[in-house]
Amino acid sequence: SRIISLKPNITEILFALGEGLHVVGVTTYCARPPEVKKLPKIADYIQAFPEAILRLQPDLILGSQENSSQKEVNFLIARGLEIKLFSFSTIPETIQSIEALGDLLGQRELARHLTGQMRNELLKLRHEAEKFPKKKALFVVGYQPLVVAGGDNFFDEACEYLGLTNVAHSSRLKYPYYTTEQLIRAAPEIVLDFAMGSEGSEAYKKSRKDFWQQFPSIPAVKSKAIYQLDIEKMRAVPSLPEFLWEMFRMVHP
Repeated sequence: SRIISLKPNITEILFALGEGLHVVGVTTYCARPPEVKKLPKIADYIQAFPEAILRLQPDLILGSQENSSQKEVNFLIARGLEIKLFSFSTIPETIQSIEALGDLLGQRELARHLTGQMRNELLKLRHEAEKFPKKKALFVVGYQPLVVAGGDNFFDEACEYLGLTNVAHSSRLKYPYYTTEQLIRAAPEIVLDFAMGSEGSEAYKKSRKDFWQQFPSIPAVKSKAIYQLDIEKMRAVPSLPEFLWEMFRMVHP
């Protein structure tokens, strides 16, 4: 099979399932494992590039139900290409989709092994988290304006495994803008900074540090509990529990 992946997490899952040699096209955001950087780029995070896909003559195209542009999907289906979309909006859906991909690709046993490990590690995490009083946390995903993780998303769901309470949980939006007033009123004890940007830029790092110094009354600022994290690791993949453990040890030293 010649497989095209329309999502970075799907690319990572394919390699975890031993199907890496069949992957012939990936997105501009695919970076793991490192060898995918050499593969043809046939999509960004939302839109597929139909002409580039057609040139590769794939047997199977894999995408997500949450973020795949339907226009391009319909265009490719109309030209006889097989497209399968999977859901990764929650951790249980991620586990189910990994198993479904294993079934589809003839890797049922390996997929069940991976998801079994995920379930075991998540269960251990939840038990460990229950030993600690919950801390109020703010998940930041953008600045200028400040954008945070609200309810009903991956970050919010992870709180039960981290012993945290998401201060923006009650928002009806998955990623709402947060005002200065809301930030001060929320008074987070921990800030988990996933904001994308030039991590290698000292100026960028300084601008984020300066941002938080405006709010000396916030508990997370007082205790210097502001952690910069790689959003690429907070992904719907088999290795997610490893990253959650890393975060857990960070917030409960």
